[in-house]
Amino acid sequence: MKQPFTKRVRTAFNIFIGRPSGKKLQKRLYEGGQVGRLTEDLPTFPTSADFDLRQDLGTIWRRCRDLEENNDSAEGLFKTAETNIIGPQGIRLDVKLQDSKGMLLTKKNTAIQEAWDEWGMAENCTVQQSMTWWDLERLAVRALFRDGGLLLRKRLGFANDFKFALQPLEVDHLDRWYSGYAPNGNEVRLGVETDKWRRVTAYYIIPRHPGDFISYAGAYARERVPAEQVIHLFMRSRVEQSRGVPFIVCSLLRLTRLGKYEQAEVDSAYEASCKGGFIENELPVEYDGTNDGKDNQTRNVEPGMTTELDPGQKFVPYNPEHPTTAYPNFVKQQLRSVASGQGVNYATWTSDLEGANYSSMRAGLLPERDRWMMLQRFISTWLHQEVWKSVLPNILLGGFAQGVAHSAPARARPR
Repeated sequence: MKQPFTKRVRTAFNIFIGRPSGKKLQKRLYEGGQVGRLTEDLPTFPTSADFDLRQDLGTIWRRCRDLEENNDSAEGLFKTAETNIIGPQGIRLDVKLQDSKGMLLTKKNTAIQEAWDEWGMAENCTVQQSMTWWDLERLAVRALFRDGGLLLRKRLGFANDFKFALQPLEVDHLDRWYSGYAPNGNEVRLGVETDKWRRVTAYYIIPRHPGDFISYAGAYARERVPAEQVIHLFMRSRVEQSRGVPFIVCSLLRLTRLGKYEQAEVDSAYEASCKGGFIENELPVEYDGTNDGKDNQTRNVEPGMTTELDPGQKFVPYNPEHPTTAYPNFVKQQLRSVASGQGVNYATWTSDLEGANYSSMRAGLLPERDRWMMLQRFISTWLHQEVWKSVLPNILLGGFAQGVAHSAPARARPR
């Protein structure tokens, strides 16, 4: 008997792929890539890092800065990062000049170290002359968490003893709306000009902060600044990324909503402590169809307040049971999720040592220390070493360390 057409096609297909007939096809797809009822709200179109940044970067900045201004948990995270990455002494310079025999040149090393420390004073470090090098280190850490990066423009020939100073700028000054092709044919992405190998050749900087309230002629005209005159400090999370993303962005919504939830619980608890309620009239006036409720009287309620009611009125208490018994555990779990996303120890960040002991604290602090050390290495490599390479020639040429230029090469490393 001749088989149905569909069965013959299925049999032929099974023979073609080398599988015995009669067995079902095995699924060879990623479940995370399926589109269905439970996954239809997830993104499906892959976009570049710069595409995502161009669309959302401004909104992210504003929301992360709002957390810094109004959310004590976020501010605590920033302070924890400053303390563990920079600390009270900052990342120190360790100069180890050696002679031909491998012996340390102690006097010359000390002279260079003292010159570096002098440059780091407020009158030399920045063009504003209002920040020390330690202040810049601390602000760089905060900027990475809040803004995703920091700009430092090198000002050679500045009017100080070292003829060099830094001009710190928030990343807003880098024109993120300028993308396309520069007159020289190089590609420009979010204000960053690169050659065909994606090497940065220049930055397009706006002199005045785009969100400032004082302006002047040409304040927002972008300026092309060669890359060797700018330090663009940011940490990449994708290979072809041109701008930085705030470290705290993955916890942005959780911290924002948690802050609103906590405020609502506080307000409800305040209302409960005031014993608020309603006044019910036992002798109501007949409704005539004209009162829409806008004329109803309200009374402010304060703790310990007693009100005398009119004849025929009865007080109906309103007792919201807040905060709920689940409140502490819920808040703690939310903060633990944020701590996990930021790579910090929950107890270190929140100072909540409930249920902690020596073993659990040690187990939690070990990976956290590695995280801080990773960030220290990143900052010492892309900030300290870049600034050091610009300051050292001015130390030598300015006569701050006599005779060093004729010695063995210096080996400087932040520690």
